[in-house]
Amino acid sequence: MTLRSLLPGALPLVVFLGCTGGSHSSPAPGQDPSSGPAVPGQQVKQVLPTALDGNIGGYLEYVPGDYASSGHAYPLMIFCHGAGEVGDGSDAALTKVAQNGPPKLIRDGKFPAGFTVNGSTLSFIVVSPQFKNWPAASNLKALMEHLQGKGLRFDPARVYVTGLSMGGGATWLAARDVNTLPLLAAVVPVCGAQDSDLAGAKRIADAHLPVWALHNNGDPTVTVNNTEHWIRDINANAPAVPARKTLFVSTSHDAWTRAYDPAYRENINGQDLNVYEWMLSYRKCGQRWERQGLFSKWGVAAQGAPPKRDKESDEGDSGTIGEELDAVSRRAPPLARFRPLPGETPGRSRPLRGLR
Repeated sequence: MTLRSLLPGALPLVVFLGCTGGSHSSPAPGQDPSSGPAVPGQQVKQVLPTALDGNIGGYLEYVPGDYASSGHAYPLMIFCHGAGEVGDGSDAALTKVAQNGPPKLIRDGKFPAGFTVNGSTLSFIVVSPQFKNWPAASNLKALMEHLQGKGLRFDPARVYVTGLSMGGGATWLAARDVNTLPLLAAVVPVCGAQDSDLAGAKRIADAHLPVWALHNNGDPTVTVNNTEHWIRDINANAPAVPARKTLFVSTSHDAWTRAYDPAYRENINGQDLNVYEWMLSYRKCGQRWERQGLFSKWGVAAQGAPPKRDKESDEGDSGTIGEELDAVSRRAPPLARFRPLPGETPGRSRPLRGLR
């Protein structure tokens, strides 16, 4: 299984509000290949026999109602839960994952079956992993490899990561990591428990990854400075898509109920969008994927011969996601050590007490 089989390249990519990845051309808008009728789906528990990357024992999986009959790929949203929902991924433990965020909306029948963006109706696949301990970016890479390996039909140009509190921190980690950043179309951290680091912020900006971060201005559990610092540091590097922040006036830690409410919208570039429509406004494209000549394994026809890849990123076809990243990503500077939360001793894992 290779990155070539996961990521599309040399394709005529549709542009909505934006296209991430640094493309210099803007194809004419048209019907998105992932669009289709909005049919309510079902959320099921997936218990794994072996934990992914040692930290994901299972996950909730929601697929649109027409998934079995449509044959096309769907946008994938990965939701990362808070510390209050950690567990071993067993059937009983997975119930906790649906206590907040998109999986709760799905459980309660309040998650829209589809979202219309610039004339195309798109429906999410939603995967909500359960972490045993504080998550790392490598956990999410392992999850994407697993989903690809089992044949889940997600559009690799439309992979979005979001999460709250601890999971918001995981979202920041995935955005700044050299192995997961190139796989993402946009991220939405909510009261993320991870402070900025300058190298990571520059990497996000240089990749032009769209970011919308939301937080309560008086959050007593996870300081709003995390969000303030990330947005400041990313925008200091002049990304093509300026990082966006929303600060709710509240002294509660719970920014997620409002952030994930489909009825909560903001006017962005003249359009009233919720976070889901905002995510779907971006699709991964640009020189990186075109230069690598990567193709979808779901029968999407490539236009013309793929360009030759760098020798460094063209060594064999047996690697997993991340092993065929371009030479620019491979030569990126080492990640700076993350800053500890207040009162925390730096180390490989973070304490879960006191966070959602």
